[in-house]
Parts: sequence; structure tokens; C-alpha cells
Amino acid sequence: MSAAATNLACGPLQLRGLNPGIGIESMKKTLGIAFIGLTLAAATPAFGQYGPPPPCAPPPPPPQGGGSVPGGAGNGTPSTGTAGGPKAPRPTDTVPSGGGVNTPGRPTYGGPSGPAVPGPMAPSTPGAMSPTTPGLLGGPAQPRSPRGSGVTGDDPGSWRVWWTLNHDRFVDVAVQAPTAVSDGAVHRTEVLAEVRADAYERLAPIVTRVLQQEKNDILVGRALIALAKLGENPRVANSREVHKLILPFMASERTRIAESAAIALGILGHDEAVMALSQYAALVPEGQSSKTRQDRARSFAIYGLGLAARDSKREDVRRVAASRLCEIFTNETGLAVDVKVACLQALSMVPLAPETQAMALPGAGEIPSVSRNAEIEWVLRVLDSASEATWVRAQAATTAARLSSDQGEHSKLRERVAQRLIETLSAASRDALPMRQSAALALGLLGDSDNDSLDKEIRGALGEAALFNADQTTRYYAMMSLAQAASRSGGPVQDPERLAAAASIRTMLLKRAGNGSEVDRAWNTVSLGVFEYRMRQAGESSSDSSRQALMSILEETNSPEIGGAACLALGLSGATEAEELLVRQLKNGDANVRGFAALSLGMIGARDATAALEKLLDRASGAPELYLPVSEGLAMLGAPVADRLVKSLVAGPSLEAQLALCVALGRTGGSRAVQPLSDLVDDSTGTAWVRAMAAEALGSIGDHGAARWNARYAFDVNFLALPLTATAPNYDGVLDLE
Repeated sequence: MSAAATNLACGPLQLRGLNPGIGIESMKKTLGIAFIGLTLAAATPAFGQYGPPPPCAPPPPPPQGGGSVPGGAGNGTPSTGTAGGPKAPRPTDTVPSGGGVNTPGRPTYGGPSGPAVPGPMAPSTPGAMSPTTPGLLGGPAQPRSPRGSGVTGDDPGSWRVWWTLNHDRFVDVAVQAPTAVSDGAVHRTEVLAEVRADAYERLAPIVTRVLQQEKNDILVGRALIALAKLGENPRVANSREVHKLILPFMASERTRIAESAAIALGILGHDEAVMALSQYAALVPEGQSSKTRQDRARSFAIYGLGLAARDSKREDVRRVAASRLCEIFTNETGLAVDVKVACLQALSMVPLAPETQAMALPGAGEIPSVSRNAEIEWVLRVLDSASEATWVRAQAATTAARLSSDQGEHSKLRERVAQRLIETLSAASRDALPMRQSAALALGLLGDSDNDSLDKEIRGALGEAALFNADQTTRYYAMMSLAQAASRSGGPVQDPERLAAAASIRTMLLKRAGNGSEVDRAWNTVSLGVFEYRMRQAGESSSDSSRQALMSILEETNSPEIGGAACLALGLSGATEAEELLVRQLKNGDANVRGFAALSLGMIGARDATAALEKLLDRASGAPELYLPVSEGLAMLGAPVADRLVKSLVAGPSLEAQLALCVALGRTGGSRAVQPLSDLVDDSTGTAWVRAMAAEALGSIGDHGAARWNARYAFDVNFLALPLTATAPNYDGVLDLE
């Protein structure tokens, strides 16, 4: 093995801890392929440029390599899907109050995994949890999500959950109104430079002090994430000080701190984190330790691993990460699905090069870390494996689509994935319901609006599902995906067929927005708004008929569900003529409608509405879910919001209001929010959750990333099939963090 590969494995002593049950010759072959990029692709020694490798967090490393064929299909032949077609709901299944048909409840985390049982296994499903359910792992009570219409607290079938997860695709305050975030800087580059230069002088010492002095698990955990978002000191070239500070926390026996440190290392994004996180996430080989890490902490480490590999500029590092993720997945035999879902989610962040020299090696096609083709084929075998839990196979559909979404129009790889997903979504499908729901969302990543045969087939499958599928949620997902595919250009501007399907799909969306149940109309209305938004992104204008129809829907409805959807859709459509109508909605009796009206006024640039929005913000304490959307709306209009938010915070509102104010300050407050947030963090008499959210907000203000770190994990994911380590009612999952 090369010196670089030895560094990656954290030294020869660690390599001696390999599971004796793994054949040595098999391991040599797998290692050689997994690390082939270290000698073929690297112009400089991998990781060696950073000096000696960092200390590896226990446990000892698992067998390195790409993982065996999942699901027991040892010969590489995909197994058949689950037979029997759609199943009747189990007693533990939940049906959204909107009227969903056979919509399953989400899998739950049940603590450390127990002994394996033969055959496929569906995870248990929790009942509805109160927004004030005590936090996991002994944390204090946690109110409803401070982000407004969020993942927790809403009807799981509501379009608002989809919006919360996909929000960052459509709303970027720093791009649309940099003056609000920077307190006066004109250009986004100036904003980022100013914030980064100021971060370590003002923010890093505050957060570091928390790590050095505080003992509360929640506060320390959020401070670790905040410090990672700040990044390394920009004034010190190639600094690794933050990495060295965070790494020891991952070995903490206090699970909340360890899991936060694992995510923080991923957010920080150094290549060195790949091995440390993969070692932490791996199972301890039998006989080496009596301690087994909880699946929750291991899952967090896996999500962090995906983040670190995603940000790496080195193909060899990404290949190592893919190898370890597949190996961890294959070795997982517990009952809980958290670890396997996390592996698939993380793998979706690590697209490999389409072709590599390693592909020429004997047996390379069975190793997923060799190339993009091999990576996707491995994921498709997970999708086909009847021995895997339904929830795991559902995530495999999303991962396969993400990994192939950047392939060209005539890519065989893209076609292979699309055809498998079309098969899953079809009326004749025998795949389980969560898989069909995931396929409906995933196909929206692959199709476009031109007349290529595959794109027409994708749109046909989505259209049929949107109109006729027996499951309500699948219909909604399919309609949303159809809206996105039909508004995605299939070629350059000069191609007359690049948006060939747009007109007919727009007509369909307009018709559906006016028909059906309350929930049907709300979902279809948002889908129409997303369609028009993407048409604008493709260089076209939104349709007059769509904007007028949306205004009519808003004027005529008495339903808060439809009203909120119409407000959002008008903003997405850029309907400047709707300003007066949206301003009137600021007095609507439903807080969600008011919030989406405020956000949309910002989207359409309605500067004359600034005073009305400021008035609404000043009076939001009774409806804390308003703080974030109203702040974002004002920020997009160029109005500074920090002083108003701080004034509300000083007034001593409820716990929920304080949390929501911290989130709003982190996203829109800019440098003027630093001192009041710092004061909150330092207030030893304050509530742990408020201090923790204030620390997290400081990290958001100085975030070194271009987008929120967990946003891409959330895009187009089937949230009904996510375990509680991903998103939870107590605002404690990976997707719930700021």
C-alpha cells in the first residue's frame, strides 16, 4: 500500500483492527481498487500536504472497500421487488388529516440496533408526537420548530413540509438583497468578504468560549456546529485549528455532543474528516470493544461524511468516501434503518467521475467506488433488493436520481435510472408505497421539457401518476415533479423545442389548481407557482393567465391551506400586479397565510409594502412562526431587520418566540445581530435551548458556505420515509438544524 493510502487508513496499527471474518485476499483487492485514485489521479500526496494524519476517533476502522452487493444478491443479479402490490395499511400507519390514502408513517429511531432477523423488516412507526415532547437523549422540552411552517408540527401530508425542505432552492436573501444582510455592502462578493473577514474577530471567540466553559450538551453541541459554519480562520492560510478543536469532542461519551461534533467536522469540510468520520460510523468489530455506539450518533457521522466528501476537490477523496459508505451499509445488520438511510443520503452527495482507469482492473465493476456507473449500479441493486427494508429502498430511488441528474440528454446511465423509476411508479408496480412516492419525486430530477423520447416517457409517467394514482401523496409528488420537469429547458436558448411540453403542462396545472379537494388544490397551486418560477429561471416570462388565475384563487378562497399556497405561488411567479392583494393578506386571520404573503411581497420586490411588513414583524410575538418569513420578505426588499428583531427579543417573549427570533436573526440580521446574540449565549441564567439557538445563529451570520449546509440533503427527499435521525418532532434531526 502506498504511503498516502496508509495515511488515509490512519496508520498501520489501525489497519490491524480489521474484522478477521473478512478474507485477506478479498480485502487486498478491494483496497487496491478503492484507493486506486491515490496514485492515478493525485498530482500531490493525498492528505500528505496537511502533515501527519489527525488522531482517529475510535472505533478501529472497518474493512475498507466498496462493499459487497447489497441485499444478499451475491452474484450481482438484481433481485425482484416486493411482491403483492400495494399493501393495506398497518395498524401503526398514519394517514394525513388532509385525507391521504395508505400513507405510511415514518420510521423511528429505536436506540441501538438489536440482533438481526431474517427477511425484510419494516421499522416501527411512532404515533404523533407533541411539539413539546422532551428532546431525545434526555434533552429539555423543545417547542415547535422555530422556522415557521416547518417539518415538525405540520400535517405530514401538507405542502408546507415540502416547502420547508425545498425553501433554499427558491429563497436566497443574500443574493436578492445583500444590503439587508450586510448593513450596507452593495455586492454579494463584498458581503461574503466582509463577513468572513470579521468572523474570527467577533464570532469565533464567542463560540469557542462556549466550548471551553459550558457543560450543557445542547449548548455545546450547537456551538460546535456554529464554529464549523464559521470555518477556519481566513487570515491563516491552510489553517486546521478549528478541525483540531472539534475532533476530540467526537470521542465524547455524551451522545448529543459526539453527534454534533461529527456533523460539525462534515460542515467544516476538510479532507481529513473523511477517515475520522467513517471510522466513527463503522461498527466495532466483535470482540474488540464492549461498547456499541448508538445508531443515532453513527448516522450523524455518516451525514457528516457525505458533507466532507461533497466539498472535497479531490476525486480520490470522494472515491474513498463512497467506498466507506457502501462498506458501512453492507456491514449493517441491525433492525433500525437510520444508518442505512444515512449512508444512501450521504452517497447522493458524492458523485464520482463517470470513467476512471480503475475500471480496467479485474472485478472492478462490482466495486461501487470505481466510477459513477458502478456507484449507481450499486444503488440500483439496493433499490431492487427485497431483503432491504422498504424505507431503505425508498431512499435508494432518491440517491440514484441525484447521482444521475447531471448526465446529458443521451446518457445511458440517466436512461437506466429513469426507466427503473418509471417501472416503480407505474400502475403495474409491485414496489411498496414509500418506494413509489420516492420515485415520483426522483423523476422530477431527471426529466425536462423537450421532445426526446425519454423525457416524453418521464412526463407521461408523472402525468399518469398525478391524475390517477390511488395514493394521494404520490399524486401530489408526481404533480410537483411534472411541474419541475416541464419547466426545465432541454437545450440551449436557440433550440425551438427546449420547452416543447411547457404549454400543455401549464394548461393542465391551471385546470388542476381549480379542482379537487382543499388539499388537492393547495398542492396543485404550489406546483403551478414552482412551474412558473422555473420558467423564469429558463429565461421565459411567467404566464399572464397563471398569475391571474392565482390571484383569483386567493381572492375567492376561505381556506388557509389554499390561501397560503396561492400567496406563495404568486411570489414564485413574480406577480408584481398582486402587490395590493398580498398586502391585504397581511391581515388574514391565519398566521400561515400572513407569513407566505409577507415572503411573497419580498419575492416580487414590493418596496411600497415595507411599512406594512415592519408593522407585522413588530406584532409577531403572538405568532412566532411569522418572524422568519416576514424577516426574509423585508430583507429581500433591502430593509434592515436586526434592530426590530432585537427589540422583540429584549421584550421577553415566549420560549417559542425567542427561538424563532434567533433563527431569523441568524438568517437576516447581519453584523448588527452579533452583540445581542452574544449576550444571549453568555446569559448563564437563560434557557439552554435559547442559548443554543443563539450560538447557532452566530454561526449562520458568519457561515463560510454558499448555502445552508444541510439544504441539499433536503431537496426532493421523500420526507414521509425519513427516520427520526433526519427530521424529528423535537427539532433534533439533521435536516432540522440550522
